[in-house]
Amino acid sequence: MVLIMPDKTIYVNEEAREKLAEFWIKAYNNNINRLIPMMAENLANDIISVTGVKTVSPNQNRRWVSLRP
Repeated sequence: MVLIMPDKTIYVNEEAREKLAEFWIKAYNNNINRLIPMMAENLANDIISVTGVKTVSPNQNRRWVSLRP
């Protein structure tokens, strides 16, 4: 896993997971349990997974919108 921050700092493997855990305090386990199996399957099929993540400041007034019908 490679995590590239907006300031171009790069985290690799366990460092990337540790950094994600800081951002996804409540959702880390659920998100990783969804992402890692998909990434592993893609790698097994010679596909490199790329996933973009947008973070929201905890101080930002949020409006959640469901994309599901």
